[in-house]
Amino acid sequence: MAALLRVPKFLALLVSIACTCVPVSLALTRMTGISVNGGPFITNSTRLPPNTSPVTDVTSPNIACNVGGTTPAPAVTVIAAGSNVTALWNPDTHVGPNIVYVAKVTGNILTTTNLQGLRWIKISQQGIVDPTKGPTPGGWSAPLPNGEYSFLIPTQLASGQYFLRIESIGFHAASSFGGVQFFLSCVQINVTGGGGGYPVGTGILLPGGYTGTDPGIVFNPYTTPYPTSYPFPGGPTWPDGKRMFSSLY
Repeated sequence: MAALLRVPKFLALLVSIACTCVPVSLALTRMTGISVNGGPFITNSTRLPPNTSPVTDVTSPNIACNVGGTTPAPAVTVIAAGSNVTALWNPDTHVGPNIVYVAKVTGNILTTTNLQGLRWIKISQQGIVDPTKGPTPGGWSAPLPNGEYSFLIPTQLASGQYFLRIESIGFHAASSFGGVQFFLSCVQINVTGGGGGYPVGTGILLPGGYTGTDPGIVFNPYTTPYPTSYPFPGGPTWPDGKRMFSSLY
């Protein structure tokens, strides 16, 4: 009968400590569709990525609308300005913020394949929800209850066709350069009843608006004491101009 290998207690303790201190992402995710004002989820207007793998290079063209994001979806979702929109994500466990942008499209969005030069205006962001919980469920915007993130289309947004870029950032390896993970999809929408406002000439380019050394991209939510604020990438939200927050709003 083979002899059992006996591991010294101090080695077992070290292994235990290592296992509890290293954050692990147990799942990957993608945004598959949106619901407008509580209606059914619509998937045929989303430029769906081919899989749940993240974008990890902020200089890649895929940072705009993910892999396959230049291929049009078959439909456009009509959304009235001021509507509540809920994005649906595959179940996931990563910790991080959720951010939403719009980019106005000239011409027909159903035939738009060139995303270069689009100006992305941030309309929603959510990061730390409860700083006392840190990187545990309920501490950050992601992971999401039921995989759903809700936000408003600004009433001031001018009518017209837009890409709606919905992003969730994974921080489990983001404490060092190149470790961050971007999960995102773009939805083809047509805004109606808009207020006529749009910050022409503002917003960020993608790629270009994020750098690999931004403090909101190289970020460690696992430090103690837990962070109480988070410096969002991508500039302020429009139209309220908020840049960071430490609790849900």
